[in-house]
Formats: sequence, structure tokens, C-alpha cells
Amino acid sequence: MTGGQTKTLAAFLAVFGASRLFHLTLLPMFIDEAIYLHWARRLATEGRLWRPLADGKSLQVALLSLVVPWVRDPLFWGRALSVAVGGVGMLAAWGIARRLHDSRAGVFAAALYVACPFTLFHDRMVLADVFLSTAAALTLLAGIVLVEEPTRRHGSLVGLAMGACVLFKIPGLLAWAVPGIAAALLPRRPGTPRALVLAYVVAAAIAVVPVAYFFQHSAQVQEQAAFGEDEEARPALVAGNMVTVAGWLWTYWTPGVCAVALASLVGAVLRRDGAGMLLGASAFVPIAAFALLSRTWFPRYVFFSTIPILVLVAIALSRFVGQIRDLAGQRGTWIGVAAMALVALGVFWPAVDFDRRLLTNPASAPFPDVDRFQYVEGWTAGYGRTETAARLKDEVARNPAGILVGVGGALKHGWRPLYLLLRAQLMNEPRAELQVIDPADPVAREGLSRTAGERAAFLAVAVEGGSPSIPGAVMLREMRADGRGATALYRLLPPDGATQ
Repeated sequence: MTGGQTKTLAAFLAVFGASRLFHLTLLPMFIDEAIYLHWARRLATEGRLWRPLADGKSLQVALLSLVVPWVRDPLFWGRALSVAVGGVGMLAAWGIARRLHDSRAGVFAAALYVACPFTLFHDRMVLADVFLSTAAALTLLAGIVLVEEPTRRHGSLVGLAMGACVLFKIPGLLAWAVPGIAAALLPRRPGTPRALVLAYVVAAAIAVVPVAYFFQHSAQVQEQAAFGEDEEARPALVAGNMVTVAGWLWTYWTPGVCAVALASLVGAVLRRDGAGMLLGASAFVPIAAFALLSRTWFPRYVFFSTIPILVLVAIALSRFVGQIRDLAGQRGTWIGVAAMALVALGVFWPAVDFDRRLLTNPASAPFPDVDRFQYVEGWTAGYGRTETAARLKDEVARNPAGILVGVGGALKHGWRPLYLLLRAQLMNEPRAELQVIDPADPVAREGLSRTAGERAAFLAVAVEGGSPSIPGAVMLREMRADGRGATALYRLLPPDGATQ
């Protein structure tokens, strides 16, 4: 790398860091984040890894366990770890583009990664998907290097990357096709098959136990996969899935990126361009697999298809700018700058408003409906619950003896998410104790107050509409982003004869 390229990359890393860390906890904690943070603490304090293994996310939880149990704000530091992993993903995109085309494509790839709403959102969440995306990108990059230099060292590196894909998330098995596709589509040297076999042996040795444990103990395959579906209905299911995922990607990748990617992929097939077809296969093999096999799924499942698409678009943009400059002759510098500005306007501008909202008011971001429910409006979202945790943290500071919080509600999808989110927010606060109780039971409420002793007692109730009236309690009502009730927080007064 030249000095100028190093400075350019450093500038992108600075912009990446600023965009990812700005208002990092503005979006309230999503329920899956609460679960993973809790698993990480249990792994660190009790050595319990079986639940993450059964969920297929053992390596992410293991990395989180090195950080979040020891900090006052687990959400911030858990998301900061995702930001760091996303930064590696951006570097991988830059490296793939440089390997397959040129340094200008690498610059475009890094810029697209920074600007893409899909990457901006997932880089800032405590979810396994950014870890899988980065591992899959490293698998692609290492696979390209293996084909160029088929040594045992490179074969081992590919195997490690493939193994990491599976340890981060079981669908990372789909990324295992990438090195084989690279060997089939790119010019290769003697020794490639031998190095490739080594890669798969290393990956299999890493993944065999986690994969076997997952399929033996997880209910996700039965719940979410379309196995056993009526074969006559399957074509309609697959067609519906393809329409659905196209809508998700049109939103998250933005229309400009989708249009350039589609045109580039068609052109690569017509020209028999191995690099373009490799990127297309790396992106669309996972998408096709989920569309064929899924009954219940979400946009984040195909997030790890994003980096290959961004690189494909980056190469197309680099070629376009280069062709414009060649046609312009001596005036090429200015024509190239104008062409780059025009391209940037068409490709990058659609992401600007989405990115701005993600960073300043996530509830207003134009999420697909399924993600709007998950992260903003539904029972899995943290709006109206994170505020409750913040109030309880303030109460801990005001009560040196600590606090006792009863958590309950009428519906499982009300009180259980509330309990999980509060538990994760308060898990490193030893002076806060949580209990699950029935808030409608006066005996349970009185017992909570008596058990508290010298501690302040609170009741957090998940509500869908109006908050229930509880005698002898002071209530603070929290709201979701859409204005509906989410949590009613009460301070319980001690029963007669008790002190608090």
C-alpha cells in the first residue's frame, strides 16, 4: 500500500468509528441482545456454555463474556464489540475489492460499507449477524488468496475462517461453499485442490461438535424451516419468500446499490467474469437457501450476503469511473471527479436519510415492517422498557442498601421481555435484585415489600394499554415510541409495621 492509500483507509476507519459509535445506545435494547448479554455473564461467572451452543452462537457469546460482565453499561460495550467486528468487515470488503480489481474499487467498497444502512444498523447491535458477516467476508478473502497462492498456511486460514462462520452462527455453513466456488471460477495454480481439502478438514474439525449439538438440542430448525410443508404449496412459499427478501434488500441495500448489483451480475455472467460471478454466488447462495427452506425468517438472516454485493458494486463503480477518464483523455482527471460525484449521488444518496434516522431517531427509520415490529413497536422491542431500567439505576444510586424489583404482567409476551431486558440492564448492579411476581396478587405485593426490608421495593408491570391502579403505590408510566403503553413502574409503600 502506498502512503496515500494508507491515509485514505485511515480516514475511512475514522468515519466508520464515528458513525458507529455516535448515539450507540439510542435504539433501546432488543430482546435478543438482552439474552446474549445474560448468556455472556453466565459464561464468565458460571462457565455455562450449553445454551449458546444450542442456539448456535457460542463464539459470539464467548467474546462477549470477556467484556460485558465487568462493565457498568453492558449494552454500550456489547455494541462496541460489534462495532469493532464490523470494522474488520469493512477492511475485508476493501481487501476483497483490491484483490479482485484495483485499489479504487477498494475505496468504493469501504465507502459503500460505511454508508449502507444494513451494515450501519447491524454493526451497532449485540447480534451474531455482524460476526457471521465478517467471518464470511474473511472466508471469501482467504479463499481468493488460497486460489492465488495454494499453500498449507492459506488452506489452514481458510479453514479457520470457515469454522468461525459456524461458531458465530450455524447458517454460516452456507459460507462453506465460497472457497470451492472461488476455486472453480478464478484462475488457479497447481496445488489448489490439496490446499482446499485442508481448508475443509480444518473447518470440519472445528465445527463438528457445535453443529451436532445444535441439531440435537435446538428447536429452531423445526420452528422456522419449511421441512414437511405440502409440496404443492412449496412453490408459492418460495415465490413469496423471494418477493419478501427482494423488498428487504431494496430497502436495506438501497435502490441504487440493488440496480448496479443486478446489472453487474448480469454483465459478469454474459462476460464469464469469474470475479463477478464469485461475488454474486457468495451473496445469492445464502439468500436462495433461506428462500427455499424458510417458513419464518427475518432480514438479519441474509445480512452476511451484504459485503459481496457491496464489493460487486464497488468494482462496477471503479470500472465506470476508469472508462470515463479513459474516454476523456487529458481532461480525464476533472471528468473522473465529475463522474465520481454523479455516481456517488445516485448510489450513496438514497442511504443518507436512512442513516440519518438510524443515528438520530431510530424509531422513525424506514425499516421493513417485520423489523419495525421487532425493534420499535413489538413485544421484542425495548422502547418503554429501557427507560424503566434507567429509572431503577437512579433508584439504586439513591438507595445505598439496594432495591428489590418485582416484574410481572398479564401476558407472557409482556412480562417476560420486560424481565429479560431489565435483567440485562441491571445484571452488573449487585444492589438490584429482580423477582417475578403476579402484580395482581395483593399478597405477592405485600410479600415483596416485606422481603425488601430496608431496601426500596418497586413493581414493574408490562402493560398494553392503560396502567392498572395499585393501592399504596406511586406509579411512573413509560411509553413506547409509537405512544402505546409499555411499562408501568410503581414504588411500593411498606406495609404497616415495616420499614423501608
